[in-house]
Amino acid sequence: MKASNNTMYISSDELRDEFLEHRDNHIVIFSEMHKRTLNALEQGRDVIYDSTNLELKYRRDLYDKVKKNNDDVIVISVWIHNRVEKAISQSSKRTGRSDVSSELIHQMYQTMELPLPDIDCDCILVPRLQKVNEEYKIVSSQVFAESNLEQFIEYEKTVDSGLVEKYNKKRKEQINER
Repeated sequence: MKASNNTMYISSDELRDEFLEHRDNHIVIFSEMHKRTLNALEQGRDVIYDSTNLELKYRRDLYDKVKKNNDDVIVISVWIHNRVEKAISQSSKRTGRSDVSSELIHQMYQTMELPLPDIDCDCILVPRLQKVNEEYKIVSSQVFAESNLEQFIEYEKTVDSGLVEKYNKKRKEQINER
């Protein structure tokens, strides 16, 4: 794990490399990610939790654990949403993850759910990226919370209207649960 100042970086890909015998065991990998995240927060550190984390139920589980013991912690979901074709293209260029096929990306896309402020995060950060010399750089970003969530939905409609339809249904279910 990399650490910078008071920030701990926790990556599911790095954990897969660390725990080779459990590389494909999501329960082991994410249990360890949660454990390290909660320990770092208890020590007063900031955490960058780096994982695809497509499904709301898993994000919500960690969010609830974080808030239970650290109500003052702000959970920011960084939302980088590529179209499926771009995700497949980018994945084909990744080293060390040949197990992520185009079929798997299509399957993952079917389970993808938008983040929900006050359900699985406190706010959503959407960076605008620009490729510079084979690296992506953040050129600007926008933050969305419960108060301006409709702006996030409008933005997301320009990227993926089908995901917004699924989101609207899930949002109603989540609000009714709370």
